[in-house]
Amino acid sequence: MRDELGLGDYVEFTGRVPDEVVHEVLSTADIGLSPDPKNPLNDVSTMNKTMEYMAFELPVVAFDLRETRVSAGAAAVYAEPNRIDDYARAIVELLDDESRRKEMGQLGRLRIEHELAWLHQAPRYVGVYDGLRGVQRPELVQVIP
Repeated sequence: MRDELGLGDYVEFTGRVPDEVVHEVLSTADIGLSPDPKNPLNDVSTMNKTMEYMAFELPVVAFDLRETRVSAGAAAVYAEPNRIDDYARAIVELLDDESRRKEMGQLGRLRIEHELAWLHQAPRYVGVYDGLRGVQRPELVQVIP
């Protein structure tokens, strides 16, 4: 498809790559694209790439999926689900607005650091498992030092 569209000089489909390559590529990006279409699974799934983009202070362009909004919040711009033209418009508008990109990227990074990192989520997971096992603790313990 890439070659049929004449995009060989601009697009590379790598498949799965080592973490070092992900770091190298995301460190040079201006935005993160999460083009997952709306369907029953995607609408309730957190996409790893969205979280990785936020960790790298990249603003995200995504279709308006329920769980993406929960995860990314204001760190993403949302296109009407499955409307490629709206998605493309959102990309162009964000690329043309450097200050907005920077602000959104910072919001995403702060969200990761202060709310979504495993350090903050682990006690909730432990609480769910404790509840299923019937274990009661006076307070949730912090799992990661």
